[in-house]
Amino acid sequence: MGYLLAEPRDYELLMTYIERLDVEFSKYPKVFHQRVQLRTIAIVKYLNVSTRGGVFKQSRSAYPDALNHTLYYDFKAGRFDPDYQTNVMHHEYFHLIDYQLNGFQFYWRDPQWMGFNNPNFTYGNGGTWNRGGDYTKRLNYPLKGFISSYSTTGVEEDKACIFAALMIESSHRIVNTWAKTDSILKQKIQYIKQFVGDKEGGLEIN
Repeated sequence: MGYLLAEPRDYELLMTYIERLDVEFSKYPKVFHQRVQLRTIAIVKYLNVSTRGGVFKQSRSAYPDALNHTLYYDFKAGRFDPDYQTNVMHHEYFHLIDYQLNGFQFYWRDPQWMGFNNPNFTYGNGGTWNRGGDYTKRLNYPLKGFISSYSTTGVEEDKACIFAALMIESSHRIVNTWAKTDSILKQKIQYIKQFVGDKEGGLEIN
């Protein structure tokens, strides 16, 4: 993983990002951060992650480093689209939440979650190799049970997409409207709410 730190010329843009992050993370009880063992939030620029044995570097808007209990956010990525940045804040945090509470095995393959889908549906090869174009985190309801094309790329992305949508008022309303006539999506929403809200220190999503 690589990145650069902010310079004085970046401070205005950095402060705008920090203020937005502060608003979004105020939605979480402090005890919830402790429950999922979030210790550090690193706000950087030009964030990139090495893939395929370090041969290929991929730019990222954010990266959840669950093993080190750290969230990395790139304050410059998506700076012309505040809604995208806001979605990323919650989406990537959920990856860390899922890893900590569900464990590595269920992060990639959750039998209960996969059981919600139609039997003939198969996820793609994950979010890493499906970025840009149609595979953004934007809501487009491509098929029953899914709120975006990106959510069809993997179990972990499907969960994170729905969670992020539920954490933002405008997208929450849209997703709830779809769920009224989509039993698969309704089950997934119920799963997410119970998953993050279960036990002491839970996060309640109305």
